[in-house]
Amino acid sequence: MTDSSNPYSAPTAEIQQPVAAAGTGELATRGQRFSAAVIDGLLMMVIFGPIMWFSGYIRRAQEAAMAGRTFFVEPILYSIVGLIIFAAIQWKPLSDTAQTWGKRFVGIKIVDATNGSKPTAQHIVVKRYLPWQLVSAVPKVGPLLGLVNILFIFSADRRCLHDRIANTRVVKA
Repeated sequence: MTDSSNPYSAPTAEIQQPVAAAGTGELATRGQRFSAAVIDGLLMMVIFGPIMWFSGYIRRAQEAAMAGRTFFVEPILYSIVGLIIFAAIQWKPLSDTAQTWGKRFVGIKIVDATNGSKPTAQHIVVKRYLPWQLVSAVPKVGPLLGLVNILFIFSADRRCLHDRIANTRVVKA
């Protein structure tokens, strides 16, 4: 709408906050999603970190980095093991409420982007987490693609690439 008394005035528009699709609830904030990811990451670090340390993986990864060698197969294997551990830790809350422990603590949940229904734990793990777990293990390109995935949170619907692949969104519980 423009000022009718001044034909040279700039147009104005009401700014609206992004809203979730009908029936899916209010979108989780970026801060809530970040907090949940930090909590889930710390939980994984406490459990998987010692496994990586005592198996010698961290030492071998550091040696490869210092020597400038590409470290390819082992990171993918550890990514798969990490996903299995993640699924074991998170399966119960994902099955019950479509929440990880971090999402449950923060008060957000995962829903189907189309109709707002609760996706299965299998759907969440296989379509939301598995692709990015494998992609992030690819040397040089993986971290960059992981960053691109996360930066999609700044889109109007606050959906990362993993949300788009799994056709999910994160809403307030």
